[in-house]
Amino acid sequence: MKRALFSFHALLLAAALSALLLPCARADSALEELQGLQPLPDSELEGIAGGDGIGIAAHIALNDPTLNNPVTDSRIAIGHTVNGATNYIVIKNLRGNVDISGMLLQVQKKPDGSSYLELTLPEHIRLGNVGFESLSVQSDPAAPVTGNLGRVSIDGTINLQGQLRVWAH
Repeated sequence: MKRALFSFHALLLAAALSALLLPCARADSALEELQGLQPLPDSELEGIAGGDGIGIAAHIALNDPTLNNPVTDSRIAIGHTVNGATNYIVIKNLRGNVDISGMLLQVQKKPDGSSYLELTLPEHIRLGNVGFESLSVQSDPAAPVTGNLGRVSIDGTINLQGQLRVWAH
């Protein structure tokens, strides 16, 4: 039994070493290939068909209450002055998690042969406990919230399709 256990550990060690050394060997051969590359002029570069482009994904966490020592009194205040009096719209404890995936930034060709930059809308947006604790209007944005115009909490998903196209004239 001990012999089989030793062989198993030796096999794991050999696999780990080969996993560490194989990328180094590949990097050396890739470096040799890169040294032989030549820059292409724009006329030749336009004729080359590439792959996908740049994929964009994000995870955004605002005032996550599940973290250690969460923020309990964060505020966003927007001030407005009317007839010399300043009042503030105060949003207290903006929070939530937003996951965005499926956005692409890529170059496309128009029918006339010219190029444009395409930014696709995110295919999938997941909202988790996104919202705020209170919305109030007050003359001092740092004062305790005395009036509350409501709270918002959103959980769900949004699926989109489409793109934003940008080109020069």
